[in-house]
Amino acid sequence: MFCRSIVLDRDIDLNNVCAQDGMLFERDGVGHASRGITVEVSEDDISDVLSSIMSLTPELPDPVAFSLVPFLPNEKATFVIPQFL
Repeated sequence: MFCRSIVLDRDIDLNNVCAQDGMLFERDGVGHASRGITVEVSEDDISDVLSSIMSLTPELPDPVAFSLVPFLPNEKATFVIPQFL
């Protein structure tokens, strides 16, 4: 798996990126928005999977995974690595 980052020359509205079926984490106008799912990964494997992703633009930020942490202590989290972030 690989990732590629680009620098945008203008600000964008994160709500437009995630649209109706994406994921959004935002606070005070700064955050991450995504669309699509490349892979779903268990809590036990997320560190290994993220570290195995080859970056085609190593000078830019690393890949990001999203997760919802379950409230029940016996349940494990599932992470999503998006197609577009």
